[in-house]
Amino acid sequence: TALVTKKRDTLNQLRKKYKIKVEGDCPQPVFSFPQMAKLLQSKYLMQTVKGCGYSKPTPVQMQAVPLIKARKSAIILAETGSGKSMAFAAPLIEMIKRG
Repeated sequence: TALVTKKRDTLNQLRKKYKIKVEGDCPQPVFSFPQMAKLLQSKYLMQTVKGCGYSKPTPVQMQAVPLIKARKSAIILAETGSGKSMAFAAPLIEMIKRG
C-alpha cells in the first residue's frame, strides 16, 4: 500500500542521512534514547545516558541495538568512538538481568 511505501521511503532516507547501511532482514533503527529504552524495557538505560550527558544515540547504536535485541547476527563496522561498545552492552545487560 501507499502508506507502507511511504514509511519504507522515510526509513531509507533516515538511514541514508545517518549513513546506516543494512542488508537482509533488519529491524528498524531507533532514533532516540527514549525509543531505545522503551525497546529494551530499561529505566536504567535512561538514567545512565542522562548521567553521562549523551543527547542522542550514534548511528551505530541506532541500528545495532534493535539488531541485538532481535537476536540477529550482524557484522558492524564503524570507527573508534562510534558507540559500538554501548550498542552491544546495553541489550546484553538487559537480557542477562531478565535471565
